[in-house]
Amino acid sequence: MRGKKTIVLFFVLFAILGCAILFSGILGIERGGAIKGWPTTDGIVTDSYVQSVHHGGRSPYTSHSPMLTYDYIVNGDSYRSTKHAPSHGTDSLASAEAILEEYPVGTTVLVHYDPGNPADSVLETAIDADTMAAPFIGGSLILLGVIGGIWAYRSKSDFSPFEQFTKNKGAPKRAANPYNIGATWQPCMDLNPQWDEKVLWRGKPLKPSYLLSRDRNSVAFLMVFLFMAIALVFAGLLGDIFAFVGVGGIFLVIALGSFAVLLVKQLKTYPGTEYLLTDKRLLSKTGGIEGNCWSIDLRNIYRVMISRTFFEDVYKTGSLVFSDTNGVDFAAIINPEEVARRIEEVAKEKRRAEISLSAY
Repeated sequence: MRGKKTIVLFFVLFAILGCAILFSGILGIERGGAIKGWPTTDGIVTDSYVQSVHHGGRSPYTSHSPMLTYDYIVNGDSYRSTKHAPSHGTDSLASAEAILEEYPVGTTVLVHYDPGNPADSVLETAIDADTMAAPFIGGSLILLGVIGGIWAYRSKSDFSPFEQFTKNKGAPKRAANPYNIGATWQPCMDLNPQWDEKVLWRGKPLKPSYLLSRDRNSVAFLMVFLFMAIALVFAGLLGDIFAFVGVGGIFLVIALGSFAVLLVKQLKTYPGTEYLLTDKRLLSKTGGIEGNCWSIDLRNIYRVMISRTFFEDVYKTGSLVFSDTNGVDFAAIINPEEVARRIEEVAKEKRRAEISLSAY
């Protein structure tokens, strides 16, 4: 549950960040629209230079900002301002110098001023790319937070109702085992039952559910990269297309590349993945065609949990988690409740038989 809460909190923080960015972008766009309706007057540029600031750290860099000072008169009162656009960040040195070339010292400029506060003025009314991009980025983060939060919340572990036990946070996994027997998976030759074993159930994971729901943390981060990529690409279409689309393209490549790696990994392991329940053991085979085979004595199984991710809910499957066995599970199987009930019933019968034999 702690891991689940952490992932949900992670997405909630993304949604909160998205709200802040969205709100900031909307205010910036509204202000930009209002500025276009402001009255104008003539002004004179009195100073013009590039402000360069060096930033240290592990990745030092230098930012450059165009700095302008201009004077103007409104209703007989003199004002001085240094703001040339509604909002403007840092630029490359070449971009900053290109902006200043349009405003050499002594040039007469058209000043847009707030009629309610003439001291608030700008020279350019165009809304910059960062402000235009903010609603797309903020909206994408909100969507990511909502969808991801719901996905993480619904990726819950449902404790089996067929075996009652105490859930003690931080307690050792053997705490609910009344016989204090440590259930351990042992390697086996293959998935075939022994001559004196009876097969009670045999199954494989449902393929689409298995491929999409095996790694919650990886899927969570993939969603982050994908949503950021989409947001930045759309934002790039509104402004600095090379910067935004370039960065968005990097996110997109990382997201799609990571997803492809996970998918290929799951595709390789799926053909050889199969599970078996006999009247004596649980057997699990994972990996490729050859795979690795493991078995465990049913007498050591005391509880079974049913874990469901978002995609397992979609495909009506679930993963069986044997908590006394260090979390090894049967992944993405159909009718997990029925299989869990069968395992627990057979395990109980196995222990009762052993107790009866030891009593004689």
